[in-house]
Amino acid sequence: MSSGHAAALPVGRLPSMVRRIGNPVATGAFQALRGKVEKRLVSTAGTEVLSAPAPAREFASSRLTTWVVAAALVAGVIFRLILPGMIEYHSDEQFSFQHMVSVLAGGPWPPLGMTMSIGGPNPGMSVWIFVILGWLGHVQSPVGLAESVQVLNVVALLAFVVFVVRAIPERDREPWLWAAALWAVNPIEIIYERKIWPPSTLPAFIVVMLAGWWYRRTWLGSFAFAFVSVLGGQIHPTCAFLGISLGAWSVADDRRSFRYGALAAGAVVGFLPALSWVAAYSSAPNSLHRFRLPSPNFYGRWFTTPFGYGPDHILGPVEFPRFLGWPNVYGSPSWLVVVLYVAILVAALALIVPAARHLFAGRRPLRWYLLGGSPAGLAVRAAFIGFGVILTVLSAAGGGLYPHYMIVIAPLMTLWVALLAAFSDGGVLGDRGRHLLATLCILDAAVVVLLFSYIHTVGDIHGEFGPSWEFQQSRLADTPWPPGT
Repeated sequence: MSSGHAAALPVGRLPSMVRRIGNPVATGAFQALRGKVEKRLVSTAGTEVLSAPAPAREFASSRLTTWVVAAALVAGVIFRLILPGMIEYHSDEQFSFQHMVSVLAGGPWPPLGMTMSIGGPNPGMSVWIFVILGWLGHVQSPVGLAESVQVLNVVALLAFVVFVVRAIPERDREPWLWAAALWAVNPIEIIYERKIWPPSTLPAFIVVMLAGWWYRRTWLGSFAFAFVSVLGGQIHPTCAFLGISLGAWSVADDRRSFRYGALAAGAVVGFLPALSWVAAYSSAPNSLHRFRLPSPNFYGRWFTTPFGYGPDHILGPVEFPRFLGWPNVYGSPSWLVVVLYVAILVAALALIVPAARHLFAGRRPLRWYLLGGSPAGLAVRAAFIGFGVILTVLSAAGGGLYPHYMIVIAPLMTLWVALLAAFSDGGVLGDRGRHLLATLCILDAAVVVLLFSYIHTVGDIHGEFGPSWEFQQSRLADTPWPPGT
């Protein structure tokens, strides 16, 4: 079993104790045992280090970590809440808002959601979640509904930090804190977490899922893990796919890691709201079974999204080249965004290259590559291998593989980046790794500022984002854009 919490043994104090026994056989046996203990590999932050005592500073979050994580969280909260009118509002958003208004006005709860990209309807939960948010937030407008989603995701981000501080042992905690920081300022995640869109409501479900998974040896933990996986899967199936992956990897690591009765109970209770959907979907046409070559997009996005890349999909092929030159200075492109992206690439390579060198220099068992050596390593591999394979196979069977499918694994992708920093430092985060992670947080936050500036200034985005709500309202009122011109 991968515990990730192996305590260092006080081997340095034992020789004198053995010598006092005066038994040469005991002394020889101890020396052999000591050699095995000092060579025994344990996992710290998903990597391998010697189990002999290490300086306390190697396992304690530095002052830099504290300040940068706190600043990133504050920035992440602000980014999710500012400019309330700068949101997407297309047919999907209109569908969710109009059904929310209808239900809150006394209309029936819709048994089904909007049509899936592969055909067939989504479960009703994909609409009900907005009805609940609208009721809780006394929503009167699309902006109000988007703000409810944004507040939910701020709560999810802060709840993730609380989970890390309360659940993760101090020895293993620092990479998880950096994961929270990188998630908080990730450009594409911020855009998605501001939307009136079913997948945009999932971060809160993922945090609860991770907490249930962490405490899966308890009845309540196993129940919560299964319940949230199945219930969230009715908002978007990627939540269920992640639950399947984490469950399968956990069982492969330790067959006794779950309370199976609680797991079954949670899945059954979570599935009850989907009963009306099953009959409707089974008779609906879909695009699965249209076999094609599998898409490599998942793994391409895994190695780019957590570092801060991704706005190209949001802006589209017309706007993104213009964004690269943003902001304009005296009417000419400054290319500041290009500079930031080059700096992000340099920082990413500074993490990846030493980590790759450490990886190929040592010999590790196959189990380490597949399951890792710590809870963090296990979770990351479940997302990278399990979740990634599910989406890739579905893409070969006719399913799409879109960037918003990665929303559910955002904290695990950023956790991978933090573990990568630890691995590149030789097993435990040091000053070099911390400085690179802090640099990524600063660069990502700068990209977000420029991205918001560009969308707010242009308004009519010719890409997935489309014309923002505030731009649409200015056109209805026949007022100039951008504001103040």
